[in-house]
Amino acid sequence: MELHHHRFSSIFWPLFVEILFSVLVSISDTLMLYAVSPQAVAAVGTSITYLNFINVAFIILSNGTLAIFTQYAGAKEVDLTRKAAITTIKYNLLIAVGITALIFALYPILMNLIIEDTSIASLAIEYGLIVGGASAFIAINPILANYMRALGHDKSPMIANLVANVVNISLNYVAIFILELGVIGVAWATFIAHFLSTLVLIILANVHLPKGIGESTVSPKQIMKDSIFIGLPSAIESFVFLGAMTVVITVLNILDPSGIEISARVTVEHISRFAFIPAAALAHATAIKTGFYVGGKSYKKAEKRILKASLISMITTLILGSIILLIPNEIISIFTTAENLHGDELTELIHVIESILWINLIIEAIRSVNVIIGESLKVTGDAWFVGKISFISLLTFAIGGTLFFTFVFSLDILGIFIALAIDETVKCLFFSYRLITKKWTSHTLVIPIKSL
Repeated sequence: MELHHHRFSSIFWPLFVEILFSVLVSISDTLMLYAVSPQAVAAVGTSITYLNFINVAFIILSNGTLAIFTQYAGAKEVDLTRKAAITTIKYNLLIAVGITALIFALYPILMNLIIEDTSIASLAIEYGLIVGGASAFIAINPILANYMRALGHDKSPMIANLVANVVNISLNYVAIFILELGVIGVAWATFIAHFLSTLVLIILANVHLPKGIGESTVSPKQIMKDSIFIGLPSAIESFVFLGAMTVVITVLNILDPSGIEISARVTVEHISRFAFIPAAALAHATAIKTGFYVGGKSYKKAEKRILKASLISMITTLILGSIILLIPNEIISIFTTAENLHGDELTELIHVIESILWINLIIEAIRSVNVIIGESLKVTGDAWFVGKISFISLLTFAIGGTLFFTFVFSLDILGIFIALAIDETVKCLFFSYRLITKKWTSHTLVIPIKSL
């Protein structure tokens, strides 16, 4: 199999378009749900949160495959990538079957335990059971996308994503405003979008990529071992991060039963996603190029690429964040209008949002560096270092700091954002030190392979 070479810009721009469109569609979906009812927004938001917890199981192999695909492609052992793709897809599909069974058996019980309002719980269950049925597509999509990007077909995942998102937002509009199906319609739109994304990826993979599998001494067992070694720390990190965000939401519910501070956090999160789009695209593109360089033993090029991307990422995030700070009212009004707030409630919400936007800019700027270095270190094979530091920092500073600043110093939502800023700063210091000391070079996956 011949490697389809590509430049960094050829990797970055399709990723940028893909992430930008996904963010726009996600925000549009939220705004459209407000037209159904606040209960619909709460139900879907809660359901998505817990489905994300469940889907962490798929991260193990999908994240691990990016390191395998790119390193072996960089080592000119590209025939092995197809063998790795088929092996990991089979196992992730088996996991998806088990996850789907668990969702149908336990999800209604879980939602009824967590959500006190029975009407919201009912809507959350309906959404979760339908979208949970798409677990098989969610399981294999990232593996297929990583596989195609590693072999240079960067536009294929973008095309699949665009098709799925256009269909998703169109069906959401029809379901909400024409058929008035509410949450059930939104759930089926999401299910169909996941299916279409997988279908388009499979078609494009069959069109662009050769069908044969090169023989090698690397067994499926070794492929799975390497995938789990790289992917498991990422899964643990994602699980703890989601847990930290759950603690944040719980604390906000305790401090402010009116829901104003939770609405402020959600709005700031949506706004900050725009500033973070270039960083997210740079992180994935840099990780892919890092894998190529590491596979080819070009460690200096890898380090130079990571440092350059980190600097660009921070500067871009600061510029976009500063623009947001210059025109906060115009941006905030997009979300507050959808939430249909008026009077003192609206005034209080805007005040809270403005008070935390500035510190959120600092958080996003530091996070933009962390995501570049962290994802690149994972691809080099140094995933356990990233996972351990993230795990300790999230528990100590994100969760512990949230409890400390809110209950001891009574800083409320500002205290939460200070805790998150400290968490990102600590991770940035450790990740940067690890990169500069080059200890990651002893953790690469690629070994010499001889064809049978």
